[in-house]
Amino acid sequence: MKLIQRTNRNFLGILLSIVPLASIGLFFLLNLFIHNEVDEKLRVDEKRIIEQLKSGASVKSVKPIFEVSVTNNSSKELSKIRNARVYDPIEKEMEPFRELLSVKKINNEMYSIVVRQATIEAEDLLFVVIFVISGVFLLLFAVLFILNARISKKIWKPFQFNLSQLHHFSLKSGSEIELQDASIDEFKELNTSLVQMTSLMNQDYRILKEFTENASHEIQTPLAIMSLNLEEIIQEDLPEKTLAKVYTVYQSTQRLSKLNEKLLLLAKLDNQQYTADVLISLNSILEKQLEDFQPFFENRQIIVSTSIESSLQVQMDSVLANILIANLLSNAVKYNREKGNISLSINSERILISNTTDQNIDCNLIFNRFKKGTATIDSTGLGLSIVKKISELSKLQISASLTDGVFQIILKI
Repeated sequence: MKLIQRTNRNFLGILLSIVPLASIGLFFLLNLFIHNEVDEKLRVDEKRIIEQLKSGASVKSVKPIFEVSVTNNSSKELSKIRNARVYDPIEKEMEPFRELLSVKKINNEMYSIVVRQATIEAEDLLFVVIFVISGVFLLLFAVLFILNARISKKIWKPFQFNLSQLHHFSLKSGSEIELQDASIDEFKELNTSLVQMTSLMNQDYRILKEFTENASHEIQTPLAIMSLNLEEIIQEDLPEKTLAKVYTVYQSTQRLSKLNEKLLLLAKLDNQQYTADVLISLNSILEKQLEDFQPFFENRQIIVSTSIESSLQVQMDSVLANILIANLLSNAVKYNREKGNISLSINSERILISNTTDQNIDCNLIFNRFKKGTATIDSTGLGLSIVKKISELSKLQISASLTDGVFQIILKI
C-alpha cells in the first residue's frame, strides 16, 4: 500500500469516528441553547400577561399558545418549565411544545397561567445536525483529498523519479546513479545516502571483479605448472608407494584446478558478467554436447536414448547455454551406474534429462553449493549449483526428482 493511500485511509477513519461524536455533541449544545432561548421568551410572555392582569385588562386564552384562568386549587404560587406534547387544533395533531406553567396571585385572585412555544422535535433536530455536519465534513474531506493528492504528487515527484532510477541501476554499467534534487529535507538526505551507497557499491564491485579475475589467473598458473611437473614425475620409474603418493597429489591438483574454474564461473554469474543474450536453439547445443560426451558414455557402457519433438528456443548467452547442457550431461553420467541408461526428451517448452542411479540423492540439497547428491561421488559439488544459477539468469525453471532409481531434471522456459 502506498503512503498516500495509507494516510487517506487513516484520515477517513478518523473522520468517520469524529462525525458521530461531533453530531451528538452539537445536538445537545443546540438543544440546550434552544431551550434557554425559548425559556427566556416564555418568561417574557408570562410577565406581559401578568402586567395585563394587574392592570385589570381581560386576557383571553389562545390555545395552545397561552391559557389564563382563575384557579382556587392552590394557595401557593409556583412556576415551572417542562416539555409537553399538546394538541394543536390548526395542525390537528399532537405537537411538541416548551411549556411554562405558573400559578400567580394577582389582585387577590389566584391565576393559572400556561405559556407555550412550539419547538423542533428532537429526532428532527438530530437528523438535521447529523446531515449538516456529515455534509460539511464530507465536503471538507473531498476538497482536502483532491488538494492533498495534487500537492503530494508534486512533492513526491522527485522521489518517484529517483525510485525509477534505482530500479534501472546496474553495477554492470559502471556509471554513477543520477538523482533528481528535491526541496524536502528528508528526500535530500535520502538522495545523499543513495549516491554514497551506490558509489561504494560500484567501487566494491570493481574491486571484487578484478580480484576474482586476478585470483583465477594467479591460482591457475601455478596449478598448471604443478600438474605438468607431476605428470612428468609419474612417467619416471618410481617406487610403487612413492608413485601412489604422487598420483594422489596429482589428482588433488586436478580437482583444485576444476574447483578454481567453477568458483570463477560462479563469481562471474553472480556479478552478471554474461550479458550477450541471443535467441539460440538448445537442440543444436544438445546434439553437439552428446557427440563430445560419447567417449564417457562408451567408457561406462551407458545407453543414451533421445526424443526430439520440436525445437526449444531460448533467449540466453550462448556460452552459458553450452555450460548448462554440459553440466546436465556430466551430472547424468556422474550419478549413473555402470551399464545404465540416460533418456533425453526435448520439445518447445522443456528439456528433460533422466538417468538410472543407485545413489540415494537428496533432491532438496542437490542445487546448493558444495552439496553433493551423495558423498561417494567424486565431485566439487558446484555443477548443479552452476546449472541453477544459469537457469535463474536465463529465466528458466529447473526441478529435480528421484523415483524408483531414476533421477530426473526438468528445465522449462
